[in-house]
Amino acid sequence: MQQDYEQAAEAVPSSHLADALGEAFRSRETPPFSQMLSNLFINSNPDQRAGILNQLLTAVDPAALGSGALASLGILLRGSNARVTSEQAKQVSPEAVQN
Repeated sequence: MQQDYEQAAEAVPSSHLADALGEAFRSRETPPFSQMLSNLFINSNPDQRAGILNQLLTAVDPAALGSGALASLGILLRGSNARVTSEQAKQVSPEAVQN
């Protein structure tokens, strides 16, 4: 599947790809984003999980993280250049990512 995505991504302008992905995410047939993110997290290895968490922590307002494990990581890393490690990512549940 990744190879298919890479071939498509190279073959079309990025604006078309962004539009298509946006439509897919907005489709009523697509599960909620939080559910897809949690499934991605579940199926990832610790290094990939750390990458997901680092992306979330840089893209989301810390106030939106609530009071769970993600919020704790956000507070711990706020204002620093520190990154979530694979060891720290092992401590975060898929439910924390979904909520």
